[in-house]
Amino acid sequence: AAYRLPALTPEQAPDAAYRGRPMLFGVAGSPEDTQYEFLLRAKMQGASRVALLANSGTSLNVAVCAAAAQQATSLGLQVVYQGTYANTADQAEHDALVADMMLARPEALVGCSLDPDSLL
Repeated sequence: AAYRLPALTPEQAPDAAYRGRPMLFGVAGSPEDTQYEFLLRAKMQGASRVALLANSGTSLNVAVCAAAAQQATSLGLQVVYQGTYANTADQAEHDALVADMMLARPEALVGCSLDPDSLL
């Protein structure tokens, strides 16, 4: 299945990351600041339940996801799903991850990985 959702990535992502991805938009700031802004925007749009996903390939992604969980709680958001996926995950594994996440019924999804590994 193809997931056609708008995606945000740090502004310093290489130009190659944007090629063929018209729904990818760059934002400025540190990973932690960026995640906070995503969570704040979700809350302002009425979300109260969030899911967090990170690529487990780097410790930075996992650390940013842990920080995002704390930030979500401080904003009064409930983290209903927090998961990771591997660089080597295939389409079936991604589909299973998304299906599992959707069972938690999040109202917003925050990806805690840096492009180009934030492919989910």
